[in-house]
Amino acid sequence: MQLTLSSKGQIVLPAALRRSLRLRPRAKLEAEERDGGIFLRPAARPKKVEPIEYLPPGAIKLTQRECEMMDALAGEDDAPDFS
Repeated sequence: MQLTLSSKGQIVLPAALRRSLRLRPRAKLEAEERDGGIFLRPAARPKKVEPIEYLPPGAIKLTQRECEMMDALAGEDDAPDFS
């Protein structure tokens, strides 16, 4: 497969190649120099970012161990049951 380099350094990948690799417009590619040539591959997709759960103002988040320590400090009789 022969491609032509434009005056701006751009190449056009044939439609059949784009379809087989499932490349869409503005897809990111990685280029690597290998054995005197160029190797192109689709760029790795970034990992999906999970949303951050924010606590309401004034709230604190305790681990199970911290809750057990607080219960022990407060005494079994004085510990409120939040379940």
